[in-house]
Amino acid sequence: MIRTLVFIIFVLLVRTGSAQELFRIPARFRSLGNASVSLQSPLAVFSNPAGFASETTMAFGAQYENRFMLSELSTRSAFLLLPVGRTNFGGSFSQFGASDYHEDKLSLGVAKRLSSRFSAAVQFHYFSLKLPENWQRATTVIADLGAQYQLADDFWLGAQVFNPHELAIEDLHLELDYPMVLRLGAHKTFDNLLLVAFELKKHGEQALGVSSGMELQLKKQLQLRVGIETQWSLFSMGVGYSLKGIQTDLTFSYHRYLGYSPSFSIHYQLP
Repeated sequence: MIRTLVFIIFVLLVRTGSAQELFRIPARFRSLGNASVSLQSPLAVFSNPAGFASETTMAFGAQYENRFMLSELSTRSAFLLLPVGRTNFGGSFSQFGASDYHEDKLSLGVAKRLSSRFSAAVQFHYFSLKLPENWQRATTVIADLGAQYQLADDFWLGAQVFNPHELAIEDLHLELDYPMVLRLGAHKTFDNLLLVAFELKKHGEQALGVSSGMELQLKKQLQLRVGIETQWSLFSMGVGYSLKGIQTDLTFSYHRYLGYSPSFSIHYQLP
C-alpha cells in the first residue's frame, strides 16, 4: 500500500512538473543538482545536447536510477556518441517504470561547434507511454534546442529550450501535456580542481527553480560532488572514478518526505 501511494504521489508530481525529468539525469549530473546545462560531456545526450559538440571520440554507456528505493520508479538508460567529421551525433534510450506501466524515450541529436567559442544542437525525442489497460501505446515527438558559449577558458554559459511548441500526447483517450522547459546556467572551474555550476529552470507554469552543485577533483581519477535542486526539493551527494577512459559515477539524492534515490552510471570514451 505504501509503495503504491508513493508511486501515485511521484507520478502526480511529475505530471504537474516535467516528464522530461524522468529520463535525462545521469548520476554525475544528479549529484550536481542537475545544474548541467552548461557542462561539456558525452553525458550531455541526457541534458543540453550542445554539451557534446566538443567531444572528439566515440563514447557509449549506461545508467540506472532507483527513485525512492522503489523498483516501480526505476529508470534505465543507454547512450551512444559518434563524432563524424566536425559534427557529432548522439543517441539515447531511456525507460521509466515497470512492466504494467512504463514510459520510453528514444532520442537522436546532432551538435556542432559553430565557432571556437559557440556550440549549438538540436535533438528529437520520441516518447511512448504504455498503460496497464491498453496493449497499444500513446506516442509523441518533441524537439529540443541547445546552445553553449565559452566566455573564458574556465567559464561557460548554457541555454536549452525543450518542447518549444508544448506538444502533448493525445491518444488512447488520454491527454498528457509535456510543458515547455527553459534552462539557463553557467559553470566555472578553478585550477582544474573545483567546478561550480548554477542553473535556473522554468517548467511550464511552475515557479522558477534553482539548481547548483560543486565538483572537487581530489585526485586525477577521483571526484566528489554535492548539489541541491529546489524544483524537486532534492539534496544530492556523489562520487566519481575514472580509469583508462572508463568513468563510473555513484550518487545518492535525498527528499525529506520520500527518502533516498541511488543512481549509478558508467561510460567509456575512446582515447
